[in-house]
Amino acid sequence: MNALSELILKWRIRIALFFDNLYLVFFAKRRNPPEPIDIPKVFGEFVADFGGELSDEIHANSAQQPENADYIFRDDNVVAELKCLEDDPLSFKNYTRLNQTLLRAGMVQREIALWAAGMIPLPPKGGLALIQQFRKHIQRIARKANRQINSSKTNQQLPTASGVLLIANDNNYLFSAWYKFVLISDVMAHHHASSSITAFVFFSPNVPTRIPGSLRDQHPWMPSYQEGAADSLQHFINRLGHEWWIYSTKDEYSPNIKIPHRSVGDWFLSSGKNIRR
Repeated sequence: MNALSELILKWRIRIALFFDNLYLVFFAKRRNPPEPIDIPKVFGEFVADFGGELSDEIHANSAQQPENADYIFRDDNVVAELKCLEDDPLSFKNYTRLNQTLLRAGMVQREIALWAAGMIPLPPKGGLALIQQFRKHIQRIARKANRQINSSKTNQQLPTASGVLLIANDNNYLFSAWYKFVLISDVMAHHHASSSITAFVFFSPNVPTRIPGSLRDQHPWMPSYQEGAADSLQHFINRLGHEWWIYSTKDEYSPNIKIPHRSVGDWFLSSGKNIRR
């Protein structure tokens, strides 16, 4: 895509957002923001509706349940594990731990207080400390997910199955959706490039994203793949994401704005901010 084509697409998005905002203000039925969902429960119900199998049900009669991945999609030769980012480092209950992390990074108490009040940006040394903390957490859940996927591939006799790690943002406001995706991608590229996790998806059911110029809450579905991942896996994840959006937004009053090109979509989403409920 050349510069002129990208500029035209960006203006097409801006125009679409303008008319979408008019629709939301003057024609859409007002409703209260939806309550946060129980992600493992609701996503498990969705998987069953989609045609997948839940490992808990497969091993329901076993005396000892092995450490398996959460979902099996036999027709698509996919094993998937769901992990939720539940802990919010910026919540009041975690403030002491967050404060200690930033103090160890070299910030002084006044800086921390001003940043917490939204009066100054987070200094680079504090940001680096929080990035390292987030990366370590992703490394832990990815290592465990890899073991679970391998276990399911063995136990279910699916040696050629693709492994998919689903990372759902449940209640974590530390970084924007785009920045989380970038950090997770970096961890996976450095530590799991040849693991059983062939792809991961970051999605955000309970932490909406709001992009500049739009009144609509967005819930991103952001996949990334190992080099050489089969086209069939990409088609499967795109279909899974599309059906999940329909399933999880049954009460939405109109569909989201469609983004016509991936690079423009990346630009579009990278400016998004978390919305607190």
